[in-house]
Amino acid sequence: MSASATKFIIVRHGETDWNIEGRLQGQSTIDPGLNEKGFLQAETLAEGLKTYNISKIFSSDLRRARETALKISILLNKEVSYDKRLRERNQGVLHNLTYKESEEQQPEAYAILKKRDVNARIPNGESQEDIRLRVVEALQDIGRISPGAVVLIVTHGGVVHEIFRHVKCHMFSERIINGSVNILHLDKENGVSSALSINHSNDINGSEKVHDTINSGNITKEKWIWAIELWNSTTHLESVGFSVKGYGGGAGEA
Repeated sequence: MSASATKFIIVRHGETDWNIEGRLQGQSTIDPGLNEKGFLQAETLAEGLKTYNISKIFSSDLRRARETALKISILLNKEVSYDKRLRERNQGVLHNLTYKESEEQQPEAYAILKKRDVNARIPNGESQEDIRLRVVEALQDIGRISPGAVVLIVTHGGVVHEIFRHVKCHMFSERIINGSVNILHLDKENGVSSALSINHSNDINGSEKVHDTINSGNITKEKWIWAIELWNSTTHLESVGFSVKGYGGGAGEA
C-alpha cells in the first residue's frame, strides 16, 4: 500500500441484552444500549487500541455504537464524528422481534432475513446490498479526507459483514463477535485494478500471520484497493469474555 492509504480499524459495538435475547435491534427506535459486559468489552477494546496512532473516530449514531465509541474516545482523547451510513441494517417489520417471534409473526420477512439473497429487501427495511452500497460510500468518503491516517470505525455486525463481502468479492464472513477488531487498508489506485497480497492475522497484535490475497474493489468510477490485515480478532476480550453464540453477528442478523 502507498503512504496515502487509509488504515481503518473497524470494531463492532459491545454486547447488548438484545444480542443475548436474539432480538432484532437493527435501527429500532427503542435503540438499546450496552449491557454490563458490553461496557467492559468497550473499556477493554479501548485499552487494546492505545498502541495505534488513531487520529479520527467515526461511529454509527445508534446508541450501542455511540456508547462504545464514547468509551474509546475518552481514553484516546479524540472526538467522535457520527455518520448514519454506518448504521446497522434497517430490519423494517422485524424490528424489536426475537428470531422466534419473527419466524412466527413475519414468516416472509424472516425468510428474507435468513437467506443469502443480497438483493432481497425486508419489507419497510433494507437488503444486504443496500447496506454495502452506503457503507462502502462512507468509507471511501472518509478515505478521501484521511489519506495516510489511522481511522477508527465503530459500527455493527451487519455492516462489518458487508465490508467483508465487498472486499472478498461477495464471500460471506464468519460470525462477527461483539467488540471484535478488524483492520482494513483502503487506497486509491492510479492504474488498472489489480490484486494485492498482504498478511492476514487473527490477533490484534499482529501475530499468527498467514498469507492472503485480496482483490481491489470498484464501487465508483474511481479505482480503490481494499486489503484486509486483520479480521474478527477477539484476543483482547479474553479477560472480560464474549458470547460466541450471541445474536447479531451472523450474516443476515442484526
